[in-house]
Amino acid sequence: MRKNNSLKEDVSFENFKSLDFLIGKIISVKKNENKNSLSVKVDVKHQILNIISRGNYKMDLKSVLGQKAVVLVNIKPFKIDGLYSEGVILLAKDKNGNSSFIFPDNQEAEIGSKIH
Repeated sequence: MRKNNSLKEDVSFENFKSLDFLIGKIISVKKNENKNSLSVKVDVKHQILNIISRGNYKMDLKSVLGQKAVVLVNIKPFKIDGLYSEGVILLAKDKNGNSSFIFPDNQEAEIGSKIH
C-alpha cells in the first residue's frame, strides 16, 4: 500500500472522474483592485468563463494573454474576494511562493480539449 504524502484525504477514483478539466485560452486578465486576486476570462470553446484566481502573482499579466491553461469547469460558482468565479485555473507556486498558471507544454492543444 502506498503512503499518502498529500495534506488532504484521498479521493475515490469515481470522485476524480467527476472532475472536468479542459484546455482553455486566456483572453483577458486583470488585477482586482485592493485584492490578492486576478479576474481572468477563459475561452473553453463552448463558453467563456469568468474566473477569479487568488495568488501571489509576480508575472507580467500581458504575457499570459493567448496562452492555454488547464481549467476545472464543472464546479459550482463560488466567491473569492467578493467576486464570483465560474471555474478554477490550475496554479503552482515557485520556491519563493510566487503563483503562476500551469500551461500545457503543447500550446497547440485544442481549446476545449478534455484533460484525461
